[in-house]
Parts: sequence; structure tokens; C-alpha cells
Amino acid sequence: MSKKITLLGSTGSIGTQSLDVIRAQGYEVFGLSAHSHVDKILEQVEEFHPKYVCMTNPEAAAKLDAALSGRANAPKLLVGPEGLKELAAMDGTDVVLNSVVGIAGLGASLTAIESGHDLALANKESLVTGGHLVTQAVAKHGVKLLPVDSEHSAIFQCLQDKESAKSLTKILLTASGGPFFGMKTEELRGKTKADALKHPNWNMGAKITIDSATLMNKGLELIEAVWLFGLPPEKIQIVVQRQSIVHSAVQYSDNDIDLLARGGVTPLESAGGVISPVRGITTRTTTGGAADATWRELTTVLTVDDVIPAVRAALRSKFARAKNTAQGRSAIRSQVIVELEKKLAAQIIESYGDVTVSASAEDPTVCVVEFGFAVAHGLNQIYLTVHITV
Repeated sequence: MSKKITLLGSTGSIGTQSLDVIRAQGYEVFGLSAHSHVDKILEQVEEFHPKYVCMTNPEAAAKLDAALSGRANAPKLLVGPEGLKELAAMDGTDVVLNSVVGIAGLGASLTAIESGHDLALANKESLVTGGHLVTQAVAKHGVKLLPVDSEHSAIFQCLQDKESAKSLTKILLTASGGPFFGMKTEELRGKTKADALKHPNWNMGAKITIDSATLMNKGLELIEAVWLFGLPPEKIQIVVQRQSIVHSAVQYSDNDIDLLARGGVTPLESAGGVISPVRGITTRTTTGGAADATWRELTTVLTVDDVIPAVRAALRSKFARAKNTAQGRSAIRSQVIVELEKKLAAQIIESYGDVTVSASAEDPTVCVVEFGFAVAHGLNQIYLTVHITV
């Protein structure tokens, strides 16, 4: 059965990106909301056919009401902040995704939780201004709180490996540094709003782009992380990663670091609802008493981004319908070795270890493939243990 989504703040940058995902996954839109962008939400109504639509600006609501008048199967129109909360509370949806901008989203977040809905949260102000209220409500009503921001989503996915999550010691939040990174005070004096809106890597809404330029956004994300993951501020480190390849990482007590690289390669890959950790382990955890920063090297991340998808794609293209027999597992193992030998010959990897293929304990129809490979850059070496399901 297709998931039903209520999307609050559907005309903003996160809202429109969410609709791209909804479109690609074939999900059903139960409700949409916007503040004042009538033309854009009309286009969304025509494509997604929600049952309810809310405009929080009364003048915009009147325009939308006139535009919808006389249309067959027009959605029911809700108006104002109370209408937004009414939409968040309605039965009939599987998830409420809140991407409303600003503190206006807090009331809708609490209403969704109190109504028993899982909440996918892209409205950081809900946690910055009311983190204790949100987390208490989630615990009381037994719903899921799912972070949508790339950094917090990365951390959330890392922590799905429950055994490793028990030994979490630090969260690493990455920042691009924005357009003014490294500039001295004198260089900043002549900068304008237009300069601040030129983010080096992303095309986002104006508010978050300005907050990124001043790094205020990273301060807000630190507060979010405190509430989402239950760590004190001193356990959350902000690190500049200029290319925006690594979104975030978590560090465990055994000095393992799991990365989430753009493209969904590491630390997790999900197929058919099965989540498999891909764990990055440094062989040198300290250098002269300082923490090893190898995980931040772009070349390492890109190498991992090349190897794992290549092996995974080869296996799934050849063995997606294969039976989980001893003969089938032997063929899968042989194919993994073929793919790793290609990478070794191309000098993309330094070496690889033993390859094992076994039946999953949870689902005997699924094969679990495990292998390791090394990526060397200078004196530092990254050795990864990979788990792929077939």
C-alpha cells in the first residue's frame, strides 16, 4: 500500500524537493500547505490531488479559494495557523512532513505528534525553540521523530546500527563554511546580501542561505542535534568540509567513524527495507596525540563512492532473482572477487580481504555479502568492512 504524506510547507525548497521524492516513490499526498505562494500550490494541487490544502496567509487563502471554485474534486481549504494545526492533526496520513519556515512550525509539529502521527521534521525551529516539548511529546505518544535535514538525517541513519549506537561518543556536524570562509574582517566589510546569497555548493532558500553564510545555521543545527540524539553540546563537534561531500559522521568509543557520503554509499545502503551498515575504520586513530582526520579527505570518500556501488550494482544485476543456495552463494562470491580485482588492477584500492557470502539470519532468502578493502593515501590507510544484501 502506498504511503500517504501530509506535507507542510510544500512550496519552499525542502517542500519541492520532498515532492520530487514523493513523485519518484509513487506516494500519495494527503494534504499540502503553504503560506502565500498561490500559483505554485495550485500547480501542486493539480499534480498530486491532495484531499486538503491549507494557506496560512488569509489573503492568499482567498485567492486560492477563488481559483479552486467550481473545480471537480477540489481539496478542502483550511486557513491560517489554526488551519495548519488542523491539517497536521487529521487522520488518514502515515507521516506528517513539516518543512514550514520559522517558529510557525512548532505548533504543527506538536499537534502532529499529539495526534499520533510520525513526524518527519525539516523545521529546525521546532527543536531550537521547543526541543523539550517535542521530545517529551514523542516519548509520551510513542511516535517516530525522523530528521530530514541532511546532516541530522545522516547521523540518524548511522545510528540505525544499534550495537554501534550504544558506544556513541561524539557527533561530527559538517559545514561548508559558506561563501565567506577564510576571509578576514577587512575583506568582509564590503560584502553585500547578494554576496551572502551565493552559497558555494547548494541552491537553497534565502533564509537558510544567509544563515549558512554567517554560520548561524550550524549553531541551530547543534541545538537540534542535542535534542535529537541526547548528547550534551560538548560532545558535538562542528567541522568544515568545504566540498559538502560528507554530510555528518558519528564517532564511537572504539574510534570507528561512519560516514554518509553524497550518493547514499556509506554508511548505509537500503534495499527492500533492509538497512546494511558500511563501516569505515581508520588504522591510525591518532597522529602525535591529535585525532586522525583521514575521514575528511575527499579522495578517500570518492574512492569509497566508486567501489561499493560498482560491486553492489554487479551483484544485483546478475543475482537479483537467484536462489539462495550454496551454489548461488559461491557464484556471488566469485563475482565480488572479479569486481575487486578490477579495482585492484586500476589501482583504485590498495588491497582486499576475504569475501564471505551467507544466508541472512533474519531472512534466509537474502544473501549477506561481506568483504573488506583498503584505500591508502600517504601514510594513512582506511580499511572498510562492507555488508551488501542481495
